[in-house]
Amino acid sequence: MPTLVLVRHGQSLWNLENRFTGWVDVPLTDTGRAEARRAGELLKGFRFQVAYTSVLSRAEETLSIVLDTMGVRLPIIRDQALNERHYGDLQGLNKEDTAKRYGADQVKLWRRSYDVPPPNGESLELTAKRTLPFFDRCIAGDLRQGKNVLVVANETVIGEPLLARIRERAQRGPASFLIIAPQSDPTQADHPEAERRLRRALTILRADGIDAHGQVAHPDPFTAATQAVQDERIDEIIVSTFAPSKSPWLRRDLIQRLHKATNLPVEHVVLEEEAAVR
Repeated sequence: MPTLVLVRHGQSLWNLENRFTGWVDVPLTDTGRAEARRAGELLKGFRFQVAYTSVLSRAEETLSIVLDTMGVRLPIIRDQALNERHYGDLQGLNKEDTAKRYGADQVKLWRRSYDVPPPNGESLELTAKRTLPFFDRCIAGDLRQGKNVLVVANETVIGEPLLARIRERAQRGPASFLIIAPQSDPTQADHPEAERRLRRALTILRADGIDAHGQVAHPDPFTAATQAVQDERIDEIIVSTFAPSKSPWLRRDLIQRLHKATNLPVEHVVLEEEAAVR
């Protein structure tokens, strides 16, 4: 029976500073790295055949730490389709200051409604249109082949749209799902918001008869790919990055190095800069 595990990235610098992050590539904090290690500890004993992540470094580093803590090597597929929703003009702004400027009701509408985007950003509806086709084609495709899949992405990506896709996948055949929700607020001893989101997700899935469980839990692509080729049967490599001017990995000749080191076909998916601003 295939297993799908969803892990949100650990605390980022802008999570700590209470800023809208979106597609800005903000690093993890030390707390975020500790949360990722905790998630890895909780996942020991699971056996995965493949892992997916977004192209944002906070998700990539979380996955790297999780796998290192588990002591495993996996083929990793990175794609911008799993990126967090784009917050447009709100990116970088403090959330409390933004509520004072535009009004709490307006900011809540931008953040929580399904089809109203923030200025020059993505609504949840647009995020779903970007994410779900990739999920159905790649992640659900692996599940249909009986593979156990680990996904590390951003909170908005693993929210309602992905839960809907899990429901659709479960309707096609027996499957068990584990959702891991790392806590990102280091100032609190309890984690009511994370627990509320997790309970809601599990309630939705279990109401549909889906075997779902969950728990709140506290980066180098070249190395990850080459180790995966050594440890697993890999037929091709998929690398998704921003354009060369925005990607430090491309400036280090990632694609050419991977092809030379593995002698495998390497598919490169480039996210154009204008596509990142919606």
